[in-house]
Amino acid sequence: MKEKEDIILRLKKIEGQIRGLQRIVNEERDCTDVITQLLAAGKALDKVTIMVASRSIKQCFSEDENSGESNEKKIESAVSLILKLAGHTNER
Repeated sequence: MKEKEDIILRLKKIEGQIRGLQRIVNEERDCTDVITQLLAAGKALDKVTIMVASRSIKQCFSEDENSGESNEKKIESAVSLILKLAGHTNER
């Protein structure tokens, strides 16, 4: 449950960053300020994405072994998810 709480807290912080971005764009602040804030929000969102993916992979491997899904298939799914995170497709 701690992981879920951390994810929700980070998402709320990102929400605040986005509202701040809307405000500085509306105020027509310097583009450097806008880009700096966009980069910070993007990195924060990337971190949450990694946290969620990590949580998903951990859950996948800790599920009941009687689920019928082989470890090979679970590994393939995990690798596919990681490749998507990296911006690649799993083409063979």
